[in-house]
Amino acid sequence: MAVTSQRLLGAAKDSGLISAELRAEILQEARQVHRDPVDVAPSRLRLPREALYRALAQQRVLPFLEPRDLRPDPTLIARVPLRLLQRKALLPLREAEGRVLVAVSDPDDDAALEPLRRHLGKLSLAIADPAALQAAVRALGGEATTSDWDAVGRRAPA
Repeated sequence: MAVTSQRLLGAAKDSGLISAELRAEILQEARQVHRDPVDVAPSRLRLPREALYRALAQQRVLPFLEPRDLRPDPTLIARVPLRLLQRKALLPLREAEGRVLVAVSDPDDDAALEPLRRHLGKLSLAIADPAALQAAVRALGGEATTSDWDAVGRRAPA
């Protein structure tokens, strides 16, 4: 499940990125042009879509991860069915203090996170822009094992 436009725009309002009036205008314009408000907002605000996800991270008091931070630990990737990561756009990054840090675009998607908990145990969440997260998950490629990854978390050449 993707994070809703209402929640993203609400987070942008709460963070001071937009006013309540501008939020209402974006919602109205989106209805008029039959588009998702999250597609209308970046052009209207002249900000990248990523700014809305940063606002959500700030609102939820979660870290926001840049694309360069989306380097998974190969041992964690090997513990989870790759199909689950690809279907739900989840990326386990590293383990510390008994918890696995997972990059997500929707921190409230329990239907996606519960199977991951069964494979990895306790999770800590961080928010990433969906496009960057999907690109990182796509880069995982086929069935990954620990030996398929180099030291910086990139898939080793075949």
